[in-house]
Amino acid sequence: MFCALLLLPGVLGTALAGPISGPEECAKGSVVWCRDLQVATRCGAVGHCRSTVWSQPTAKTLPCDVCLDVTALGHWLESNSTQAIIIHALDRLCSALPAPLVRECVTLVDRHGAFCNGCRRLLDLSARNLEQRSTRQVLLRTFKGGCSILPLTYMTQCNRFVTEYQPLFIETLRDILDPMTLCTKMGACHRPRTALLGTDQCVMGPSFWCESPETAEMCNAVEHCQRHVWKVSPFHT
Repeated sequence: MFCALLLLPGVLGTALAGPISGPEECAKGSVVWCRDLQVATRCGAVGHCRSTVWSQPTAKTLPCDVCLDVTALGHWLESNSTQAIIIHALDRLCSALPAPLVRECVTLVDRHGAFCNGCRRLLDLSARNLEQRSTRQVLLRTFKGGCSILPLTYMTQCNRFVTEYQPLFIETLRDILDPMTLCTKMGACHRPRTALLGTDQCVMGPSFWCESPETAEMCNAVEHCQRHVWKVSPFHT
C-alpha cells in the first residue's frame, strides 16, 4: 500500500509507546502531531497517530490508507500517459462491439476526451462572454479603432456602419465560435468516422486500424492512431 511506504520513516524513527521529541511545534501534543502526515513525520509520531487517531474514522474524515491511496490515484489519472492508456483500452473495447456500434463507440470516446472537452468548454465560455455588455463595448471600440486609420470622410461613415451593424457582427462571431465545429477543425475533437465502414476490415475497429500506417490510412484513422494508440505503443516500421 502507498500509505505503508510513506509511513515507514516514522515507524522506524520511533516506537509506538516511546517518547516523542522534535521541534517546538511537537511539544504541543498529538493535536498538532496528527494534523497531517508531514507534521507527524517531523515529530516522529507517525506510528502514534496511525494507531490512535488516523485509524478512527469519523463522519468528516477517512482512514489514512484510503486518503493517501485516493490522492495517489488522482495524480495517476491526471497524467497524460495514463489518459492515453485509458483511451487505448476504450478503443480496444469499442473494437469488440458489433460492427454497427463500432463507429458510434469510437466517436463517443473521441468527443468526450479531456482535450476535446477542455476545448469545447473554453470556446463555449468565450461565446457566452459575447453576451456581456462590457464585451460588446470593447468590441465596438475595437471595430471603431479600425475606422480611425481611414481618411476623415470615410472614418465617419465607417463609425456609423460599425454602430449600426454591431449586433450582426456579434451574432456572426457567436456562430464562428461554435465549440464543436472549431474544436474539430483544430484537431481537439474528431469528426464522426463515416468513411470507416467502407471496407469490411475497417469495421473491426481500432485494433485493426492501428496495426500499421497503411491500415490507418486505409481506414481514415491516422490521426486517431497517432493520438491514442501509437503514442502509448509506438509503431515501428
